[in-house]
Amino acid sequence: MARLRILPFCVLLLVPAACGSSGSATKQLARPPDCRHPERESAIRATYCGSYKRIRAGGKAPTHPVRRRVPKVPCKVRVEEYFYAATNWLTLTKALARRASPCAQYYISIPPIQDAEGAWVLSRPKEPDIIHAFGPQFHAMAEVNTWPWGEWVQDTGKSWYDAGVLARERMGNAGYKPELGDIWAVNEFPLALTTSKGQQKAMTEFVHGLYDGSSKDPKIRGLIWKVAEFQTSSNLGSWRKDLESWFAESSFWKDMGKYVRSWSAEVYADPIASCPVGSPFLRDANSVAAYLEHIPQLVQAGSSKVAAARSYLEQAYTPLANAAWQWNYGFGITTIPVEQMQRFVSLQTYGIAAFAKAHPVLTKPVRIGFGWAPKNTTGLEVGRFHDGNHKVADALAKSIANAFRPDGIFPKRACGKDGRRCRCQVRGAKLNPGWLRFVAGRG
Repeated sequence: MARLRILPFCVLLLVPAACGSSGSATKQLARPPDCRHPERESAIRATYCGSYKRIRAGGKAPTHPVRRRVPKVPCKVRVEEYFYAATNWLTLTKALARRASPCAQYYISIPPIQDAEGAWVLSRPKEPDIIHAFGPQFHAMAEVNTWPWGEWVQDTGKSWYDAGVLARERMGNAGYKPELGDIWAVNEFPLALTTSKGQQKAMTEFVHGLYDGSSKDPKIRGLIWKVAEFQTSSNLGSWRKDLESWFAESSFWKDMGKYVRSWSAEVYADPIASCPVGSPFLRDANSVAAYLEHIPQLVQAGSSKVAAARSYLEQAYTPLANAAWQWNYGFGITTIPVEQMQRFVSLQTYGIAAFAKAHPVLTKPVRIGFGWAPKNTTGLEVGRFHDGNHKVADALAKSIANAFRPDGIFPKRACGKDGRRCRCQVRGAKLNPGWLRFVAGRG
């Protein structure tokens, strides 16, 4: 199925000034998801369409902490794991807790709730305490959406900085606790921000406000999700040029270093570009890793002009890989059998682990992320669908725990003893060779 990116009006008209002004930037950022055509939206904007956003935590809260004490062991490798959870976050968190590493920290996003006017601008209460119950390694991330806050900026005449400060205040009111490691997570920096000075300015103000909070709040650095090009894209030359130009925006990257701890690119691998039938495993794995890690590889290959971006992304880049089962847009084509989805998830973990092992300078600590958004697109019987979700969550937790051990990084362990757990096969799938040539400029 073909997937489209919606381009801002100013880009379609090729009028750079329209993208640069703060008013037009806010107008673009305030655009709500087009739920008549969700396939044209970015993945995590599309999760706000239709009945899908009847959000469920996914199971009951633990009556006793699953992992109250963390064993003291020597940690040669420390891991930070960040999960975008559109729904069913307890299913995911329970799976992670069962295999929690003493050398890992786990960050689970919690979606907002609507205010009286229907805007998604209130942090969801009670859920942070439930995440904390899984142990001191588990932290809640308050998902903060750009478009409803953009509408707030337009309606009130106040600034993006003011919006960030108020969002932080609402986090505190909902029970998020920075002293326990809770942070904010911005959904999302759009694709056009790469070339729009106006959007860059607006989002810098927003994360500055989130960082500062009110006078009574501690300053905390958070996470942002940034839309990236699809794995199936043929537009790689343009994407590379946009990134190279953006990397040279030193002041922007220095500001990000002040306010944002994790720069998470939405590099959702796609089974139809990752799992060809009969393809050699290492070829598939190298192709997937090239896509997931194309941003840090490209900035590493840049000149001294990108020094600020390079320095920051070495400490902050986090690939947001794909564990969103049964989607046919946004997250790719994941309407595949659960066994293949388990293998696909493990393949991505292998790719991230292999990259981390080969590039230790870029991965201290190791940072890994996955998007989690179960959606029963194929109409499976409810029990069977829930069982599948548990299987995918367990495969995800197992692959990460096996690949990233306290004593080192072991990519092959993500795949099991015989490697079979990483060998996904999807009929009609085809690798995109452009990602292997992306950094060299031939993609």
